Amino acid sequence: MTAQGKGLGLIPINVPTSFQVFAGNAGGGQVRALVTGPKGENVAVKLFQQANGDSIGEFVPISIGQYRIEILYANQPVVGSPFFANSYDPQALEIVNMPKDLIVGAENFLEGFFHKLG
Repeated sequence: MTAQGKGLGLIPINVPTSFQVFAGNAGGGQVRALVTGPKGENVAVKLFQQANGDSIGEFVPISIGQYRIEILYANQPVVGSPFFANSYDPQALEIVNMPKDLIVGAENFLEGFFHKLG
């Protein structure tokens, strides 16, 4: 069992985010996910079982900070669990010195071009 997805990385607040749990040949165990917010609060997670045995988990981060995502299969942690995702407020960031070489319609990596507002 493995997991991956945007919900396990850098995530904006107030936007639903998700991760996928890949069952592989693991069998018919139950997938559970526990998400804890930056202040120790429990965060609601919706799990959607897929026809191929994989699962998709979805949650909405509501505050800035580090989220702990524990993913269990048959009450055992999947590889890499717990995961730690960091959330940010996209409304509080400004892009400065925008690079000229961006590819439209593709994912571009911008590091060092953000300025925190306020």
